Amino acid sequence: APLGHTTRTIILDESDRLYVAIGSAKNVDPNSYRARLRRFDLSPESNTTLTLTLPIEFESGEVFADGLRNEVGLAFDKFGILWGVENGADQLQRGDLGGDIHNDNPGEELNRFTEDTAGKHWGYPYCWSEYRLGETVERGRGTAWAWPTFMNVVTDRQCREKYEPSIVSMQAHSAPLGIVFYKYSVPPNVNETLPNCSGGAFPKAMDGFAFIAFHGSWNRDVPTGYKVVYI
Repeated sequence: APLGHTTRTIILDESDRLYVAIGSAKNVDPNSYRARLRRFDLSPESNTTLTLTLPIEFESGEVFADGLRNEVGLAFDKFGILWGVENGADQLQRGDLGGDIHNDNPGEELNRFTEDTAGKHWGYPYCWSEYRLGETVERGRGTAWAWPTFMNVVTDRQCREKYEPSIVSMQAHSAPLGIVFYKYSVPPNVNETLPNCSGGAFPKAMDGFAFIAFHGSWNRDVPTGYKVVYI
């Protein structure tokens, strides 16, 4: 995959399985042939490891999640569930939804990947997630719609029924590049019972919160992003 988005995000789980995400070749590809998350079993007991040759071909891995335009940030939560943040497409226009709607759509996505959803499709390039539309057409954040050039292939309804939804739809063009989950822990020799003792950088109540870093926009009339948020 020499062209398009140049980042290659990798992460290992506790079972020595390697997850590799590669972004799309273009703003909107004709299909999701490379915009997906693949998994490689590198555990000592794996038959894959016994027959492994380098370099590893991306296409040889299991498709763990398909239809992800550019899942730059990946992280496991405290329960071992994998999450990702996805950068949406640019220059979106749909006449029936208000014409030029690119400033607030499509929403950037927070996605959740489990064993139950392994191999499923999250919609790219056929569908996109709503962040903000006009009052007369809006269906709510996270609602899936068909991308204009694929409306002869899928309908809005099919986008909502056939593909996996995002967990959270975030402001378009924020460009989330990183995600990490806060793990609360008490430093040695710290009395957690003392007043105002956080035991860490953040309060215990924030244990498990996701922190997301936004690179910021280039394709929005009023710039947005350039910050770290928590969910």
